[in-house]
Amino acid sequence: MSVYCYTYYIMTREEKVIIKTPNGKEFVQVLDLRWRVLDEPLSCSHQTLPSKSDEKPDVIHVVALKNNKVVSTVRLDPHPERGDNVFLVRKMATEPRLMRKGIGAKVLDYAESIARKRGAKNIIAHAFKGAVPFYEHMGYKLNGRIEMHDGEETPEMVKSTF
Repeated sequence: MSVYCYTYYIMTREEKVIIKTPNGKEFVQVLDLRWRVLDEPLSCSHQTLPSKSDEKPDVIHVVALKNNKVVSTVRLDPHPERGDNVFLVRKMATEPRLMRKGIGAKVLDYAESIARKRGAKNIIAHAFKGAVPFYEHMGYKLNGRIEMHDGEETPEMVKSTF
């Protein structure tokens, strides 16, 4: 897991949300949220243990906690195939009832700030069609490349961090 321990608080319309890197207990909730939001709709099996990618020391994990429950998460992976200072957005998920409240944006923003501290020059996202406006709002730009994810074409979007 990430070595960064800085935590900050945001206020939503309802109550306080904590943005931080997850501990082991919270990571169990991360896996459950990812499954419910990303995998279950595609009839994928429920992952109950972190993947090898989740456990790599250079991967960045960030969560939002509301009432001690993980309500949003993102993982940024180094992407050496695209350059030494490139990260890839992976496993971005927010509780559906809390979407469009700024929580996912804060989670991604915090993960990006950690990536910048680690020297990231660019961050890449492969966005499903419904998420393109979110990433555009976060400063990502379409670059014309298309990837296939879960049988769906996902446009590649890039954000320069400098």
